[in-house]
Amino acid sequence: MDDRRERILVAARKVLAEKTQAGATVAEIAREAGVARGLLHYHFESKETLFLEVIRSIYATDLGPDVLRGFTAETPAQLATQITQVLREAVAESPWLLQLIYECESVGRRSAAARIELERLWSESREKMVDELESLRASGCIRSTLPSEGLVTMVVAIVHGIGMQMLGEPREVTRTENWQAMERTLELLFDS
Repeated sequence: MDDRRERILVAARKVLAEKTQAGATVAEIAREAGVARGLLHYHFESKETLFLEVIRSIYATDLGPDVLRGFTAETPAQLATQITQVLREAVAESPWLLQLIYECESVGRRSAAARIELERLWSESREKMVDELESLRASGCIRSTLPSEGLVTMVVAIVHGIGMQMLGEPREVTRTENWQAMERTLELLFDS
């Protein structure tokens, strides 16, 4: 990928998280990326096209279908610990990520193109997460009798709930007991 295009995407993530899609301007994104405004229009036909590409990049890197892949857990407790650690590290490294994820979902309510893309990406991610949970179940790591589709729904609900609380009260991200509660909840879910 062209380095300037990648810089634009990184800058767009940051500006969109801070200003929202409606509030962000092409000029701000160009300034953050250190490129001329015209270069944004060269790589992306419109602000919405850029936003859709940001959504795709989030799903490809941060929320993608491989989000559960590579876990080496052998027990529900280990799996809960690994999932919690991945989220905790993501929030620490990219505190704006949760804001951007919720902004994507919000734009999906107003834009048919964004909604269609989000539905496609979520469906693809969900199917692969279900497959990965099935694999973990087959290995004995997940002991729950709940269907994998339901487990994925609950894991996403827990993560989204924690994320919403952290947006409203940013200091909550630093509270160890919140992460411990999430980890224990996931363990119970995988061992039920």
